[in-house]
Amino acid sequence: MKIRRALIAVPLALAAIATSSLAAAPKATPQIVDAKGDSAAGQASLDILSVLYATSGTGTGRAYLPKKLTVTLTLASAPDTRGVVNYNLKADTDGCGIINIHFAPGNAIGSLIGDSYARFGSCQDAGVYFPAKIKGSVVSFEFALKAIGVDRGTEFSAFTATVDAGEPATGIFGTQGGPAAGLGDKATGDGTWVIP
Repeated sequence: MKIRRALIAVPLALAAIATSSLAAAPKATPQIVDAKGDSAAGQASLDILSVLYATSGTGTGRAYLPKKLTVTLTLASAPDTRGVVNYNLKADTDGCGIINIHFAPGNAIGSLIGDSYARFGSCQDAGVYFPAKIKGSVVSFEFALKAIGVDRGTEFSAFTATVDAGEPATGIFGTQGGPAAGLGDKATGDGTWVIP
């Protein structure tokens, strides 16, 4: 009788493991991956290695509830903070249009309004200034989904990251988005990602 119970318990345990792994949130894989050492003049602070769009939230598996959009830019070294460089991230979405994140570390007014600016297409009435989080060569941005108006199921595509010349006063003006976009480095990602 003990053997029969054990034989029944094994398939049930395997089924539970299979179900929980299928229900788990997908593994976070960067949407942009770029070769090391391909930036202008080989400057590591201008060299994009990867960009990851993901979420943080509560619960696991089918009970997972995303609360924040997190975007992580990884460079070959710490970002240039002299106020002369802009790091720009862009993605298309099926619900909001184009999403832009603009990081201009070291600009003169950054300490007052934040060194970063983000605009979430038609899902948000106005853009928002905020401070980025910098830890070594990793720069991260975090946005509450409710605040930016981006919903679960929104699909992101056409990922682009550029490093361009900026100006030290406001960090707003520079070559980003213009004909010279990607002067320092440019990286793209062709896949799609959906907010779970």
